[in-house]
Amino acid sequence: MPAVCIEVFFYPYMPRIIFTKQPGAFINITHLLLLTAILSVFHGACFRGETSGAASDDEIVTAENNKESLPVPAAYPKALREWFAAPDGKPDGDGTITSPWDLATALDGNTVRGRVQPGDVINLRGGVYAGAFTSTIRGTANLPIQVRPYANERAVLDKKSADRENGTLNVRGAYVWFRDFEVTNSHAERKRLDPEGKLNPWRGSGINVWAGNTKYINLLIHDSGHGFGLWNEDGGTEIYGCLVFNNGNNKKEHGVYGHNKTGTQAIRDNIIFNGSGYGLHIYANSTKSSISGFEIEGNAVFNNGALTLDDQVADQILVGGVEGVAAARITLRENYIYNEPSAATAKNRGIRLGYENKFNEDVKLFDNYVYSRVPLKILWWNSIEARGNTIYSPATSVELLTPDGRNPTAYRWNANVYLNADRKQPVFQLNEQKLNFADWQANGFDRSGQSSPALASSTRVFIRPNKYESGKANIVVYNPGLSPRIQVNLGGFLQAGEAFIVRDAQNYFGEPVLSGVYDGKAIQLPLDMSKTGKPVGNVERVPAHTGAGFGVFIIWKK
Repeated sequence: MPAVCIEVFFYPYMPRIIFTKQPGAFINITHLLLLTAILSVFHGACFRGETSGAASDDEIVTAENNKESLPVPAAYPKALREWFAAPDGKPDGDGTITSPWDLATALDGNTVRGRVQPGDVINLRGGVYAGAFTSTIRGTANLPIQVRPYANERAVLDKKSADRENGTLNVRGAYVWFRDFEVTNSHAERKRLDPEGKLNPWRGSGINVWAGNTKYINLLIHDSGHGFGLWNEDGGTEIYGCLVFNNGNNKKEHGVYGHNKTGTQAIRDNIIFNGSGYGLHIYANSTKSSISGFEIEGNAVFNNGALTLDDQVADQILVGGVEGVAAARITLRENYIYNEPSAATAKNRGIRLGYENKFNEDVKLFDNYVYSRVPLKILWWNSIEARGNTIYSPATSVELLTPDGRNPTAYRWNANVYLNADRKQPVFQLNEQKLNFADWQANGFDRSGQSSPALASSTRVFIRPNKYESGKANIVVYNPGLSPRIQVNLGGFLQAGEAFIVRDAQNYFGEPVLSGVYDGKAIQLPLDMSKTGKPVGNVERVPAHTGAGFGVFIIWKK
């Protein structure tokens, strides 16, 4: 590889520019002029930072978006009227700040009919709301109702009990946006088997979604059963920017369990980790359910399965159903998947697309980054488009089974990168036949792809600005060189003189890892951390922090 390299890839929807520098190499005026010329043409490109080789303390990794490409935060609808609920509120309150409702009353569409109208906001005063709650309030497409904390107070919904059918929050009214509060379950019993001695989900979801056209924005969901049970099959749901962790008692309770039939469900920019079961479980266990129409984008999904022992299997992302249920209209874009290298194979599984049904329809994979022992299994799809993905594995890079009679050369599979520092060639498995990279290409795959052990130790940094909250972003770091800290240039996100704070996603309630005033120089992110947010109760295993090879952070402008 040249000492300095600028690459432009034409991926779907946007070009991708990768700027790579070998350690010790210098950037001269020619490089800068070339980069400037490229940016003048592709000013809307999304950037990722990369340095070849392990990043040393004086190597700076740039993770920035060009200013023009930073998403304009979606404006929350302006409240027409504001109402209030409080932990000590009363059913006979009038919903004002001085006489708030209890939460059950505030969310009861029948009780508050004629008062809470489309376009209104229900403010949650700080404190703990104990119990399970059902929301039947309804907004409209143009005037959703919002449920949010009041004035940055910490509002916590805590079910404090275990039962399968009731979530902490059960949503049955459409066009409502839930944002910025916390959902948990402090019930301490976390044994694997339910009270009848069976292996079933039994703790109850953090949020059960039964209504279409609802949004769940920047929520904290932890220590529940499923984080989300997405049972509505009419589309229109968006789960965005949520921190979902330490959920589940066994392998059948997941970060997000999802169904859909019509329209599209969007699962974007969430951080999902350290669950007992799968991270994203887009799955149909009977022909009564459907799994069609999912946009899965920008999520950091890692170390799910870590709450349970190694006899319980877990994928980070599964999309598939039993015989008779075909998955369709599935897109995975710019997701960040990680398994700790030392994890058992049962807990070291990245993305699996396909389960029992052998007639799945169409799936697209763009620009995902997967670091796992079993990174990518794709089973029985009629149409596959895979482009711009990076697969890092010490074992088989891709396992692909095609439907009977389907010629794999019909798939649009190109420009992917396969990394492994321990051998010269990745291994592929096509219809149970093992292939090297040249044979893989000879079968019509990755004519413009790369297989490069030299890139396997590259540090990668990705930044995802929050579309609903200006000045907030997720930062994902892959650091296979295991540097204890890296310097990251966030100049595309922060401006000199802006105050900021950085939290470790795995220790969200702990002290910030960094705070201060940005001076225009690179910030230094630690990657040799050990403190984590401990799960509630008697879980089978308390997850350890990821090693220095991987980290996820959340940054705010103060």
